[in-house]
Amino acid sequence: MKKALSIFILAVLCFSMTACGVATISGDPVSYSNASKSFSIDLPTKEKGDWVKNKDVSRDVLDISDANDYINIQIQCLTRSQATYIATDLATYQDYTMTNTLGELAPDMELKDAKVKVPKFATNSSTQSFTMKKGSSKIKGNLIFMESASSYYAVMVMAIDESYDRNKSALMDAILSMKEITEAN
Repeated sequence: MKKALSIFILAVLCFSMTACGVATISGDPVSYSNASKSFSIDLPTKEKGDWVKNKDVSRDVLDISDANDYINIQIQCLTRSQATYIATDLATYQDYTMTNTLGELAPDMELKDAKVKVPKFATNSSTQSFTMKKGSSKIKGNLIFMESASSYYAVMVMAIDESYDRNKSALMDAILSMKEITEAN
């Protein structure tokens, strides 16, 4: 768990230091999943190589960026049995994640409560939009916390300022496309 959290933070920092452009995502939806195959998400894809998965993450995490590294989506899935000692409900899972996973980034984030549509499997959710300045780059995104009957999810969708604005609708559609693969849980 600690390794996944560290990788989560490092990926955000690397993303924010290297990205400085505008991207437009388009194409037919292609399904991507984490290594443990506990969930999937459909992302607009024109051709192979449009999306690059970070292989150096826990099996419970999907960390995927567009080929130019302007857009990044990170999803962590924690089954209720894995979360036994850290979360009893969505609020405690969100507090734990904000403190332990995003603790180093939180001071740089301007957070605002937000509303987004979530997949049907989510029984409860909480969303905050954020902006963050790293170097000359302004990053925008959403932190979406969800729970289902079997798992908790932390979803971070972020992109460089103009890339986020240009792709917000497609990114939110992708979040709606998330599916729990119950056989893996």
